Amino acid sequence: MQAELEKYFEELTDEQMTHLVTAASYESFPAGTLLAVQGEPGDRAFIILEGEVEIVLSKGGCEKVLTVRGSGSILGEMALLEDQPRAASLRTLTEVKAFVLSAKAFHGLLTHQPELSLAINRSLSARMRLTQETLLRDLGERIHTLEEELARAKLLLAENGLSLTPSEPAS
Repeated sequence: MQAELEKYFEELTDEQMTHLVTAASYESFPAGTLLAVQGEPGDRAFIILEGEVEIVLSKGGCEKVLTVRGSGSILGEMALLEDQPRAASLRTLTEVKAFVLSAKAFHGLLTHQPELSLAINRSLSARMRLTQETLLRDLGERIHTLEEELARAKLLLAENGLSLTPSEPAS
Protein backbone atom coordinates (compact mmCIF):
# COMPACT_ATOMS: atom_id res chain seq x y z
CA MET A 1 0.00 0.00 0.00
CA GLN A 2 2.82 2.38 0.78
CA ALA A 3 4.06 2.15 -2.81
CA GLU A 4 0.66 3.34 -4.08
CA LEU A 5 0.86 6.43 -1.88
CA GLU A 6 4.45 7.29 -2.74
CA LYS A 7 3.55 8.46 -6.24
CA TYR A 8 1.20 11.09 -4.72
CA PHE A 9 3.47 12.16 -1.86
CA GLU A 10 6.92 12.11 -3.43
CA GLU A 11 8.18 14.77 -1.02
CA LEU A 12 7.73 12.50 2.02
CA THR A 13 10.60 10.43 3.34
CA ASP A 14 10.17 6.68 3.88
CA GLU A 15 9.76 7.28 7.60
CA GLN A 16 7.09 9.93 7.05
CA MET A 17 5.31 7.67 4.57
CA THR A 18 5.33 4.88 7.14
CA HIS A 19 3.72 7.26 9.68
CA LEU A 20 1.02 8.14 7.16
CA VAL A 21 0.26 4.52 6.32
CA THR A 22 0.28 3.55 10.00
CA ALA A 23 -2.09 6.38 10.94
CA ALA A 24 -4.60 5.49 8.22
CA SER A 25 -6.84 2.51 7.65
CA TYR A 26 -7.09 0.93 4.22
CA GLU A 27 -10.72 0.55 3.13
CA SER A 28 -12.75 -0.41 0.06
CA PHE A 29 -16.11 1.15 -0.75
CA PRO A 30 -18.59 -0.11 -3.37
CA ALA A 31 -20.00 2.23 -6.02
CA GLY A 32 -22.78 4.45 -4.66
CA THR A 33 -21.37 4.70 -1.13
CA LEU A 34 -21.72 8.04 0.65
CA LEU A 35 -18.31 8.69 2.17
CA ALA A 36 -19.40 12.03 3.63
CA VAL A 37 -22.70 13.88 3.81
CA GLN A 38 -23.10 17.63 3.27
CA GLY A 39 -23.89 19.45 6.51
CA GLU A 40 -22.62 16.71 8.82
CA PRO A 41 -19.52 17.14 10.97
CA GLY A 42 -16.26 16.06 9.39
CA ASP A 43 -14.74 13.08 11.17
CA ARG A 44 -12.35 11.69 8.56
CA ALA A 45 -10.43 12.41 5.38
CA PHE A 46 -9.83 10.12 2.42
CA ILE A 47 -6.78 9.60 0.22
CA ILE A 48 -8.14 7.96 -2.91
CA LEU A 49 -5.92 5.19 -4.25
CA GLU A 50 -8.26 3.72 -6.90
CA GLY A 51 -11.68 4.60 -8.25
CA GLU A 52 -13.72 7.76 -8.66
CA VAL A 53 -15.64 9.91 -6.21
CA GLU A 54 -18.11 12.64 -7.14
CA ILE A 55 -18.44 15.79 -5.06
CA VAL A 56 -22.14 16.59 -4.82
CA LEU A 57 -23.79 19.80 -3.62
CA SER A 58 -27.42 19.58 -2.49
CA LYS A 59 -29.69 22.60 -2.34
CA GLY A 60 -33.46 22.77 -2.19
CA GLY A 61 -33.84 19.08 -2.92
CA CYS A 62 -31.68 19.30 -6.06
CA GLU A 63 -28.24 17.78 -6.48
CA LYS A 64 -25.41 19.19 -8.56
CA VAL A 65 -22.25 17.23 -9.22
CA LEU A 66 -19.46 19.75 -8.81
CA THR A 67 -16.63 17.53 -9.96
CA VAL A 68 -15.27 14.01 -10.00
CA ARG A 69 -11.97 13.10 -8.32
CA GLY A 70 -9.86 10.00 -8.64
CA SER A 71 -6.57 8.44 -7.65
CA GLY A 72 -4.28 10.69 -5.65
CA SER A 73 -7.05 12.99 -4.45
CA ILE A 74 -7.35 13.99 -0.84
CA LEU A 75 -11.01 14.44 0.02
CA GLY A 76 -12.89 15.49 3.14
CA GLU A 77 -9.96 17.40 4.57
CA MET A 78 -11.64 20.82 4.36
CA ALA A 79 -14.14 20.00 7.12
CA LEU A 80 -11.28 18.76 9.29
CA LEU A 81 -9.06 21.78 8.64
CA GLU A 82 -11.88 24.27 9.24
CA ASP A 83 -13.69 22.31 11.97
CA GLN A 84 -16.88 23.02 10.03
CA PRO A 85 -19.69 20.81 8.72
CA ARG A 86 -19.14 19.15 5.35
CA ALA A 87 -19.59 21.64 2.47
CA ALA A 88 -20.61 18.88 0.05
CA SER A 89 -21.27 15.15 -0.06
CA LEU A 90 -18.78 12.60 -1.36
CA ARG A 91 -20.26 9.65 -3.27
CA THR A 92 -18.34 6.84 -4.93
CA LEU A 93 -18.99 6.40 -8.66
CA THR A 94 -16.98 3.21 -8.87
CA GLU A 95 -15.49 0.87 -6.33
CA VAL A 96 -13.02 2.99 -4.37
CA LYS A 97 -9.94 1.96 -2.45
CA ALA A 98 -8.69 4.59 -0.05
CA PHE A 99 -6.65 5.34 2.99
CA VAL A 100 -8.96 6.79 5.61
CA LEU A 101 -7.65 9.13 8.29
CA SER A 102 -9.63 9.96 11.41
CA ALA A 103 -9.74 13.63 12.37
CA LYS A 104 -7.34 12.94 15.24
CA ALA A 105 -4.85 11.08 13.02
CA PHE A 106 -5.15 13.76 10.32
CA HIS A 107 -4.40 16.60 12.76
CA GLY A 108 -1.55 14.63 14.33
CA LEU A 109 0.08 14.05 10.95
CA LEU A 110 -0.24 17.71 9.97
CA THR A 111 1.27 18.80 13.27
CA HIS A 112 4.25 16.46 13.08
CA GLN A 113 4.84 16.26 9.32
CA PRO A 114 5.11 19.66 7.66
CA GLU A 115 5.81 18.00 4.30
CA LEU A 116 2.38 16.34 4.40
CA SER A 117 0.84 19.65 5.37
CA LEU A 118 2.53 21.24 2.36
CA ALA A 119 1.23 18.48 0.05
CA ILE A 120 -2.31 19.03 1.32
CA ASN A 121 -1.98 22.79 0.92
CA ARG A 122 -0.83 22.29 -2.68
CA SER A 123 -3.81 20.05 -3.34
CA LEU A 124 -6.20 22.61 -1.85
CA SER A 125 -4.61 25.44 -3.80
CA ALA A 126 -4.92 23.55 -7.09
CA ARG A 127 -8.58 22.79 -6.35
CA MET A 128 -9.28 26.41 -5.44
CA ARG A 129 -7.68 27.56 -8.70
CA LEU A 130 -9.74 25.06 -10.71
CA THR A 131 -12.91 26.12 -8.88
CA GLN A 132 -12.18 29.79 -9.58
CA GLU A 133 -11.59 29.08 -13.27
CA THR A 134 -14.82 27.06 -13.46
CA LEU A 135 -16.84 29.75 -11.70
CA LEU A 136 -15.47 32.49 -13.96
CA ARG A 137 -16.18 30.42 -17.08
CA ASP A 138 -19.72 29.63 -15.88
CA LEU A 139 -20.32 33.28 -15.00
CA GLY A 140 -19.11 34.41 -18.44
CA GLU A 141 -21.43 31.89 -20.11
CA ARG A 142 -24.37 33.03 -17.97
CA ILE A 143 -23.70 36.71 -18.76
CA HIS A 144 -23.55 35.89 -22.47
CA THR A 145 -26.88 34.03 -22.22
CA LEU A 146 -28.50 36.91 -20.35
CA GLU A 147 -27.24 39.41 -22.94
CA GLU A 148 -28.77 37.28 -25.71
CA GLU A 149 -32.08 37.03 -23.83
CA LEU A 150 -32.11 40.78 -23.25
CA ALA A 151 -31.47 41.46 -26.95
CA ARG A 152 -34.36 39.14 -27.89
CA ALA A 153 -36.64 40.85 -25.36
CA LYS A 154 -35.75 44.30 -26.70
CA LEU A 155 -36.42 43.13 -30.26
CA LEU A 156 -39.78 41.65 -29.27
CA LEU A 157 -40.74 44.84 -27.45
CA ALA A 158 -39.66 47.00 -30.41
CA GLU A 159 -41.75 44.86 -32.76
CA ASN A 160 -44.75 45.68 -30.57
CA GLY A 161 -43.99 49.39 -30.31
CA LEU A 162 -42.68 49.16 -26.74
CA SER A 163 -39.30 49.69 -25.06
CA LEU A 164 -37.55 48.87 -21.82
CA THR A 165 -37.05 52.54 -20.94
CA PRO A 166 -39.95 54.25 -19.20
CA SER A 167 -41.58 56.99 -21.18
CA GLU A 168 -41.11 60.51 -19.90
CA PRO A 169 -44.11 62.07 -18.20
CA ALA A 170 -45.98 64.60 -20.25
CA SER A 171 -45.31 68.20 -19.24
